[in-house]
Amino acid sequence: MKPKTSTKLVEKRFGKTKDEQIAELNHPMTTIRNDLTPKQREFWWKTAHRVYMTNDRAHKYMVSERGRTANVCKMCNKHKETWQHMEYGCEELQKWLDRLEQIYNEYVKGKEADEWKKPTQDEWRLKENTEMSKDKMMVIAIARWQFHKGWCAINYGTKRRIDVERLAERVEETLTTVREREKRRREEKERQDKERDKQKTDEKENKKRKRGTI
Repeated sequence: MKPKTSTKLVEKRFGKTKDEQIAELNHPMTTIRNDLTPKQREFWWKTAHRVYMTNDRAHKYMVSERGRTANVCKMCNKHKETWQHMEYGCEELQKWLDRLEQIYNEYVKGKEADEWKKPTQDEWRLKENTEMSKDKMMVIAIARWQFHKGWCAINYGTKRRIDVERLAERVEETLTTVREREKRRREEKERQDKERDKQKTDEKENKKRKRGTI
């Protein structure tokens, strides 16, 4: 089932939005907001507004004592790191996208779920007007956040390369936590529903007793 975002919900959280503001919304800011941690939501807000500095941008505007920052992508060490390259074009990222099918299949095991297809660029952005299942949203939301953390480690010099398998383990651990949290919510809702039904039944029985029909 494709989850749909309520326009009223968006307006409640963000006020009346102009077309250009709506274009900046993504599912982590609306549809799956409550399933993400504050840090994950912050990452997706910054991604939507392109807050993160690419090496190409740093090369143009930042000069240190050592001179200008190299504009090359430190992930692949081949191409200029523009936003387009960093977000979707880098071959190291494409390898990561190929790895996500296995992670997704493990996440939805035992559930009725859509077949995995490699995310398009709009899906990888989790754009608000892009429809997909909530399961796919969650996998992309966590996978992109974890990949970003790896990107930061390489750019700040604490790591030399991305370890895809270690990254996959972290995503799977996070998704397991998400699944457990969803289970607890579902069980709590079922408990509350049962209590509500029991309360209604008891109220009906009490009314009948007062009328002398029992």
